[in-house]
Amino acid sequence: MALVLKQKTAHAIKNRKYFQNVLDGLLARSNPHNPGNNFTENFFREQWQGQRTYELEQSNNSRAEKEKCAEFYERGEALRLLADSFLSQLTNPTPGSNQDQVLETYEKLQSLQKEQDVEAEKLGSFFSASYFNTITPRNPDLERRLALLWSAKTALFKAAVELQGEMQPLRDYQLDLPENQPITYEQFSKLALDDPFWNDGYLCLAKEPWATDSVVRTGIHAIMAIDRAKEEIGQLHIEIRRALSWGVFHREQLKSCIDQCIFGPIGPNLADAIKARFGSAVNSAKVLISGEADAALTKHEQLLLSWHDTIEGMVALHLIPPEIIPPGWRALMEFLSLSSNQNDAPVNLDLLLEDEVLRDQDSDGESVGVDDLGEVFAENNQPGERLQEQDLVES
Repeated sequence: MALVLKQKTAHAIKNRKYFQNVLDGLLARSNPHNPGNNFTENFFREQWQGQRTYELEQSNNSRAEKEKCAEFYERGEALRLLADSFLSQLTNPTPGSNQDQVLETYEKLQSLQKEQDVEAEKLGSFFSASYFNTITPRNPDLERRLALLWSAKTALFKAAVELQGEMQPLRDYQLDLPENQPITYEQFSKLALDDPFWNDGYLCLAKEPWATDSVVRTGIHAIMAIDRAKEEIGQLHIEIRRALSWGVFHREQLKSCIDQCIFGPIGPNLADAIKARFGSAVNSAKVLISGEADAALTKHEQLLLSWHDTIEGMVALHLIPPEIIPPGWRALMEFLSLSSNQNDAPVNLDLLLEDEVLRDQDSDGESVGVDDLGEVFAENNQPGERLQEQDLVES
């Protein structure tokens, strides 16, 4: 687990450093939207807030009307293409074709297309110049083209977001991607979400810098990536401290169980569990429980020692600050390191328990199963969720 946390921390720090370098490069450039000044972090954050406000102000009804308008123009475009196809058949007839039927179909399509144009004029458009609060007269052909472009790019952007999320949520920004060039599906699947392809204002119909300037979009993207990396690093610090604290606490619980069985006195919880599981065979139960606890303690201490080298390496590499290491961790690691080569503990344990076994007159311990022993130890020393946490860590 310690290695996994180390890898996650290193990855988050690498991303933070990369996007910080991107942001530093942008902050050294002049801001064309604020003449005489360079880009600033506050400017990028204000643009991000402006983009969020714009999206929030777009009501569901407004989006539905845009989609309806775009679909209307798409049907008109389909009619036009179909009419052109029939016109081509009339101009260059094929052998065996029914020219009268083709001509009749072509005339019907022309009639439908005229009705479509009339309805489009009545419908109005979210894509007209008046939508942007200007006095420019309406241009139906331009409105139609804008609607078709908006619809196509909206669908493409949704597909791009899904692809980016599946392949690489934090894809590196490619500065040399071509603008306004024909692209293949393979190129489209690798297109960054802050590429100039998305930044011409037609996707969202806004004219603010965040919608039209690819440099501003890159700055916003860098700011958000840095914030995300910082948040992830903070969460990882909490996870590391929590894991180390659990390691110290769990060892104390195991040691307490062993001490109760060997030296006494037995706590009320352990005494009740022994009585419920083993009856009057208290001495044999203490022998078995302490043996199981000692084996678990040895395994747990080995796990903590394996964590120790990783944690110290993270501190040395400045991946984590030493302040997040909980009190008692380093002292425990020093103690375990000094005693790790001593093998007399199991022998001493057997000697201390030998008298207890001989004094037990009620049971020879054969009726006690290993599974029952594990349940007793679990009930006395491990709350349910701590056992789950132990299993996850040790796996």
